[in-house]
Amino acid sequence: MKPAEQIKIFSSLKAAGSRFAKFEVVPGAVKKERVTNKTLLQQLRQARPGQWMKVYKLGVDGRELHYFEHQSGVIALPKIKRGYVFK
Repeated sequence: MKPAEQIKIFSSLKAAGSRFAKFEVVPGAVKKERVTNKTLLQQLRQARPGQWMKVYKLGVDGRELHYFEHQSGVIALPKIKRGYVFK
């Protein structure tokens, strides 16, 4: 991510776009981890101060949904990727 790039915050996955809202998750297949990238964490905290977690959700099709979740429940930077966290 470029330093000048603004991080867009969404109220939910549904608000982030239809492809995220339609993503089907395997029940119970969710991992939450601390954000270890200090530069990215600083940018997230500039957008919304507080605690952020990296969230991974396994989809029924084997792909994964990755995003950052604030303690308030809003999200940032959602992406759908080929599975590698749940392997």
